[in-house]
Amino acid sequence: MHSANELLPALERLVTPGRDAPIIVATDGRPPSDAALIMGRVLSDDPKAVRTVTVIRPVPVFPDSPGSVNVDVEATRRAEAKARVVAQMRRVWPYDTDIELYGGDPALVLGDVAHDANASLIVAGIGRHNVTDRLFGSETVLRLIRVVDRPVLAVANAARTRPRRVVVAADFSETSQRAAQLAVDIAAWGAVVYLTHVAPRDTSAYATEGMRDAYQDAAHRALVQARDRLQVPECAVVEIVQLQGDPATELLAFAASVNADLIATGSHGHGVVTRMLIGSVATKLVRLATCSVLTVPHRAVLV
Repeated sequence: MHSANELLPALERLVTPGRDAPIIVATDGRPPSDAALIMGRVLSDDPKAVRTVTVIRPVPVFPDSPGSVNVDVEATRRAEAKARVVAQMRRVWPYDTDIELYGGDPALVLGDVAHDANASLIVAGIGRHNVTDRLFGSETVLRLIRVVDRPVLAVANAARTRPRRVVVAADFSETSQRAAQLAVDIAAWGAVVYLTHVAPRDTSAYATEGMRDAYQDAAHRALVQARDRLQVPECAVVEIVQLQGDPATELLAFAASVNADLIATGSHGHGVVTRMLIGSVATKLVRLATCSVLTVPHRAVLV
């Protein structure tokens, strides 16, 4: 009889920020992105392992517009964007670092920068001060997750330290396993990690009570195997949680009940529509969670 550890290799630490695998922090210099800048520094012992990136969309060029006017406007916008980030860094970042300024589609540019840099993580803000800003912020993060091949940490406004209470959505896919390890990697000393599986509340899946019990038993064994694959420091605690119902709804409710600082999830799908939506669970978590959300896109496990 083989143990789960013998059958399934343990995952190595996945977030090891360094100059060869930096953290990419996306910021526009405005207060809602303060938390992303702070968290990027919190997660790295070396300030040089954090690259601060600002992307501005270029001014639309119309056929009858004088070229020189567009060039002047673009130069002004770039200067203003850089000035905002400089002021932000003076406000929240006690280290001197370079600011990388790019023009183009923010999600695509950030994806290219992260890929070329072999980034270990992309950090962006998601917590907004009002409903309109929050919706805009979450939709920007969702677009980012759709196109990048790196994990994305969407940081809540109030986040200032490593997460101490972490809820991991476990669906036994490789992306959710990666998300679990990443969550452990970035968690605080002595953190509690809830490895959580939500069984579907579909009566067709449970024709008999015996089948329902069999599913729960199988899910529990799979959760134990998933836990055994993790590289977990001795100070941390990993608890197994089994819920039933709509996955996103139950995960959000459970996260609220334990006052979670972070929800971690994988995003995967095999069809074109699923990939476009980056998974309904991940989408709902990013849009509705009041805490930070860590997402491992399907493309990230292929790198």
